[in-house]
This record gives sequence, C-alpha cells and structure tokens, in this order.
Amino acid sequence: MSPSLLLTPRSIKNESLIKRTYGSDSSFSLSTDSSKIIYAKLDDYEQFYKFYDLYLFDVKIEKEIRLSEGLRARDPSWSFDPENPQIVAVINQSGTNNLALINLRSSNSSVNETQHTYKPITKDDIVYLTSFRDGTQLYQPSWSPKGDVIAFSAWRQGYQDIYILNLDLSNIGNSTLQPIFQDKSIDLSPCWSPDGKYLFFTSDRTGIYNIFAFSLLDKKLYQITNVLGGAFQPAISPDGTQLAFIEYHATGYELHLIKMDSNPNPNQWTEIETEYFEPHIIATQQDTTWPIQERKQQSNSLDISRKINYPIHPYRPLTSFWPPTYWVPTAQFTKNNLGIGFSTELKDVLGFHSLPLSITYGLLNNSLNYNFNYYNYSCLPIFNFYLSGNSVLASPTQTSWWEESKAGINIYFPFKGYTASTTNSRSYRQTFSLGYQFGKSSTTDTDTLSSLNTNPEKITSLRLGYSYSDAEKYGFSISPELGNSFSLTYEHADNALGGDYTFDKLIFDGRKFIPLPPLHQVLALRLVAGTSSSSIIESGLDKEKFKLGGSYSADNLSNIDTNTFSLRGYGPAIVEGNN
Repeated sequence: MSPSLLLTPRSIKNESLIKRTYGSDSSFSLSTDSSKIIYAKLDDYEQFYKFYDLYLFDVKIEKEIRLSEGLRARDPSWSFDPENPQIVAVINQSGTNNLALINLRSSNSSVNETQHTYKPITKDDIVYLTSFRDGTQLYQPSWSPKGDVIAFSAWRQGYQDIYILNLDLSNIGNSTLQPIFQDKSIDLSPCWSPDGKYLFFTSDRTGIYNIFAFSLLDKKLYQITNVLGGAFQPAISPDGTQLAFIEYHATGYELHLIKMDSNPNPNQWTEIETEYFEPHIIATQQDTTWPIQERKQQSNSLDISRKINYPIHPYRPLTSFWPPTYWVPTAQFTKNNLGIGFSTELKDVLGFHSLPLSITYGLLNNSLNYNFNYYNYSCLPIFNFYLSGNSVLASPTQTSWWEESKAGINIYFPFKGYTASTTNSRSYRQTFSLGYQFGKSSTTDTDTLSSLNTNPEKITSLRLGYSYSDAEKYGFSISPELGNSFSLTYEHADNALGGDYTFDKLIFDGRKFIPLPPLHQVLALRLVAGTSSSSIIESGLDKEKFKLGGSYSADNLSNIDTNTFSLRGYGPAIVEGNN
C-alpha cells in the first residue's frame, strides 16, 4: 500500500473561500482552468420548502452567482471541454434521482464584476441522460477525461454500485449504462485517472472503507489504501502524480495525499482476486425533454420499474393529527405555588397546521394554567390564534376559566433572503406582524374574598411588530456566533376597542454577535429600550409596567408581552416604571 501524507493546518491556507454551503451530501467541481467552482446549496424555495440549487463561484472576481431556482439539483461535475461549458448533475423528482446534462450559457465573452459569467439555467438548457422512476438514488457523477463517459454511484434495487454511462453525444438516446460491479459492497465517489484507464472509488468490500482502482481495460480491481478508520472521497491531481482522500481517525476527518506515478503502475497496488462477471448493459433509448413527468408513454428499456397508477386523493391534514408529535411532562415553580402538567403538539404530516398546548395544575392553590395556540402555515400570511391564562378552580368568588386570560389573533408576513455580499452573504429572516388581543383579569380583594369586590379589568389592543435576524447559530453553539438581530413592537390599547384603558407601549430589542479570535468565543452585545404611556402608572396597571431585576432567559427577542428584564445581582422586579 502507498503511504499517505497528512495535510496539517499549517500546510493549508486557513481561509474559507466559499462560506455557508448549506446542506450535506453534495459535492463541488472545479472547471478545467480552476477559475470557477460549481456547487449546490440547500436554499429556501417559495417560503415553505428547502431545495438544492446550483451556484457558481468565480475565483478571479470572488463572486458567487446563483444558477438555478427550485431545480432540486446537486453533485454537479464540470465537463473537460473548455470550449463547451457543460455540467452533469443529479436532479431529484418525486423521490427519484436522474442524471441531467446542463448547458451553461455565457452572458458575455469577458468577465467583469457588473455582469454575470453565466445566465440562469432554464428548462431548454437541460437534457436528461437517465429516466429512472423506481426510487433510484444517484451520487457524485464524474466526467471521463475525454468527456464521452460519465461514472456515478447509484443506490438501485438494494445495491450501491458504480455505474458507467457511455455517452453518444450525437444521439443521447443511444447512450448505454452499465455497472462495473453488482454485489453487496457499497461503492461510492468515483473519479477518473488522467488517462481515463482507471476508475478510483471508495468501497467497503474488505470490511473497512478504502480506496480502490478498477482497470477498464482488463477488468482488474486493485486496493490503493489500507487504513483502519476508513478512506473516502478520492480525487486525482490533473497530472496524475497525487491522490487526495479523506481519512477518518479517532480525532475526526483528515485530508491525506498519496504520491502516484503520472502513468499508473498497477504493480505498486494490491490486486484483489475476484471473479469478474460482465454486468448486463442497459440501453437508454428515451425521450430527454423537460420534465420527466410530462413525457409521453413510450418504450424505455432503462425504466424497468412496474407502471403502477396510484390513485390521487386530496390532502386531509386532520387525519394525521393523532397521535401527537410529542408529550412532555412539565413542572412550574413560583413563589407561592408548585405546578405539574404536560406539553403536547398536534401537527399534520406536512406541517401545514400546528396546535401546541400546555396545561399546568397548581398543587398549592388549586389553580389551572393553560396555553393553547393554533398556527396555519399552509399559505401566506401565517395565521395564529391563541388562548392563555390562569384560573382558581375552587374560589369563593364568581371566578370562571376566563377570569385571568388572554385571547387574540396574529398575522405574520415572513420574508427570507441573503445579505448584500458577493463572497460572505448570510441568510436573513424578517417578519412583519399585525395582531389583536383581548385580555381579562380579576382584581379581587384577596383580604375579603367577596364577590362584591370582584371587578374584572379588560384590556383590548392592536399590535404591530417587525423583527430581523441574520445571526448564525451552529450545531453545537451555545448562542449565535455571528450577525445581528433586532425587533421593534408596538401596542395601542383603547377604550374604543372594548377595553377599560387607553395606553401605548413600544419596545426595542437589539443584539449583535461579534466572533472573537478563540474558536466559538463570542462577544454578545444587547440593547433593550422601552417606553409606554404615563396612564399605565396612573391607572395602577401593575402587569403592564416594565420591571427590572433578577435573572431571566433572554434567548428570544423581547416583545410587548415581555415586561420583566434581567438585571443580575438584584432581586426580581426591584425597579419598575413606564420607561
């Protein structure tokens, strides 16, 4: 076996070229002159979906260009022909993957910062090379140096094998498809030697993932690496003198290099004794128009799945509401009470409707605390209805479940996008909201507990809100590590709306997260400001006052329902007022 050279952080330029390539299991590809990189990112599509789309990064001008929208394409690979810019990529449709040839149309002959290098991909630029309809999954297609063969890994009929697609560029429909092996081994990540005679790939056929080479001339199989943790993602240098791969160790994944002869010498490798059986060739006589679903029924020897006409039914979300998504026991501790209860959520399988519910019973004062929400995500804007409150179940007064509660409706208008940066853009989320709330609470004199002293107060208000965030939080982050977020909310309560009081309230909450030189260390800055009408003080509306003191969670941005703010080192609500 050939020894490998570990690439240490000192030998690699420690600077990200392309950041935030969201998603996983998608590869990238360099153009023949190494001036452009094409890759896929998992992006938002029509607010409710996340699809893979293709992007191009121009290394010379350090600019990212989006090539598709809603295409559901990943694993792009550049053609070796610089005069005919083409890529092959995997496109997902209805849970089945297919290989597609995509022509990249240039906007102009010269590249500058004010004009894109390539135009967005349209359906006229796409030619399908396969037409699977049986749930086949394809991965990491790779062009041969001559550009007449494409190798890729496919999960098909229970096996993960390397397939070779022999292209007939004069008539795509006459192309042929053939696996190099059909066995129980998992074969991944094919790549070609510069002369096109060998196909390198990752396989677990010896019990541990290692790099293997398959000779297309004599059909012999060779083992290149012999590691204990696993070797993945082989890549050959253009001159054939180096083989790069990812090796797994106890400390994680590391990048390694193996020195190779420019003319591959199989005598330096370990031949794997295997009885080779020529797999059958699959003809690809097919229509290559867009999209696959719209093709007319015709003979297709590649599509060997059974034609089953499944009945189409309208979607009924209520049928998948039960059982609930989760049941979680809860406990609530206050100064004068101890509560136990549960939280649950009913949600349909597509997530169009959501009903979170929490109920807590107070053991010491025989009270019931409840919080019910309903969200409708099936269309824009998003609607939210809610009901929450607290009631004493055994009270000598004429108390009902409505005595201490709030009910209302919110309408949300969410928008998503990317910050204005050619090389370091971050996704942002902004939401406009409009709401109406009716609140009712008891002002019972607790000394006499007389029904004559019960005087429910009503507060009815309109609410406006705006929030923005481009803050990033990663899988193991304690807090966001980069970016900004802020919210501005306004409430106007009025007698004309059916309440007993008239006042205004405004709250701003802003955060800025500044990364520090040590890894995952962050300086978090926060500014909170609020003001409200003096009538809140004059009317004795204690629950509407701003209170400062104690330690409270501040993970979420504050809004007009947030009245208590942290001040570490001081007791709860030690300071209160209308500003």
